[in-house]
Amino acid sequence: MSPAPDRNARDRILQAAEAVALREGARHLTLAAAAKEAGVSKGGVLYHFPSKHALLDGMLQRFVETVGTEIETHRARFRDLANPTLRAVNATMRARMQGPDSVRIALVASHAESPSTNAKLREVFANHWERIKAETADPEGALTIWCAIEGLQFFSLFDVWPATDEQAPTVADRIEALIDALPAATRSA
Repeated sequence: MSPAPDRNARDRILQAAEAVALREGARHLTLAAAAKEAGVSKGGVLYHFPSKHALLDGMLQRFVETVGTEIETHRARFRDLANPTLRAVNATMRARMQGPDSVRIALVASHAESPSTNAKLREVFANHWERIKAETADPEGALTIWCAIEGLQFFSLFDVWPATDEQAPTVADRIEALIDALPAATRSA
């Protein structure tokens, strides 16, 4: 029987890959660079990630899980308010814009290397959309608000925020006001 994979080594490799991609850019991320950064052999990386595509997929999965956990934590906080999913997505975006977000590198690196990973993201967004639609009487209004939130994420993701950093919380507050005005779904008896 072979030994169980070392989860800590896997996480260390993913953190190292994110660090390399953040510092040197996604195109410079290699299995050897991740191994060196993580302090493991290239064979150690290959044990967990048999290819660069597998490493990028692991980075993307970690990103999806991390952001998903953050959204669910915020959603629980907003469960008694109308439109809790939109509120949770906005709160997650707000928190991520407070400082550098190395996890975003997973998304950029993965997409740059393999655009086919969009299928995973489509599934995540489709699940969010089903929840958002179910929570409002105005799906088009909710979609418009969600697009604004994701637009801010885009600015943050690519570090192209066109306004001052001080304006980001104000924009998030305005989005929150739009969510407050969005009608909740009517509950059937």
